[in-house]
Amino acid sequence: MHFKKQTWSFTVIIVVLVCGISQPAWTFEYKDTVESDLHQTKTILTKDNLLKAGLFTGLFLSSMALDRPIKNVVKHNQSASLKQITDVTNQFGNGWWTFPFVTGLHLIGRATKNEKLAEASFTAMESFFVAGAFCSLGKLAFGRARPSVNDSPFHFKPFQGYKAGWSSLPSEHVTVAWAVVTPYAVYYHQPWLYLLPISTAAARIYKNAHWFSDTVLASGIGFGTAYLLSKWHINAKNSRVAVIPLPQGICLNIKF
Repeated sequence: MHFKKQTWSFTVIIVVLVCGISQPAWTFEYKDTVESDLHQTKTILTKDNLLKAGLFTGLFLSSMALDRPIKNVVKHNQSASLKQITDVTNQFGNGWWTFPFVTGLHLIGRATKNEKLAEASFTAMESFFVAGAFCSLGKLAFGRARPSVNDSPFHFKPFQGYKAGWSSLPSEHVTVAWAVVTPYAVYYHQPWLYLLPISTAAARIYKNAHWFSDTVLASGIGFGTAYLLSKWHINAKNSRVAVIPLPQGICLNIKF
């Protein structure tokens, strides 16, 4: 049964991404490189982005007030149909197969000279590791009890997130889902793809694996990391410094 759920999830995400990246409306072309512009930092640490980060922090803290009410609503609205749906959408955040999947898309893009697919997939791979690192550090630092362990959303054991049941904040599944999907939504201008990580967040709450605010913070980490990396690479088309992935390794290209 578990294998069947994994297979269904794999099939669904293939159909969604293939439909998304095959639309004729996209005519942009990008170099078959993944470029890292050393001067892009100033475009990230702007007052506007810092303001957005502050607003998101306020949103996250406010969402904690909804943790218990949402848990109670979900608890009293369980059904067999919803269980089957969330069993599938939950797997969108399973890094054990989402990372190999986007890696395969990157290799397909390079083999078929589909530059945008290769670059979007490489960015998804980067986002997976960067966002995943932030998520792991957050889990360790916060040490928040999962809703299945403690009925209070305000029960923390700082720096003990390595213990079973105390790694609720933020949600790893939700972080991964946003990290791997966002680059495709950005490169192909298809915001409807965000429905995938949103459905993963809903699944984690439905399964009582996370509090609502766990998924809010995870969404910010996954989306924010992937979005900034995507914009970083896209805006670095004419940069002087480029890191180019090659079959034999990595090439550092400096323009004079």
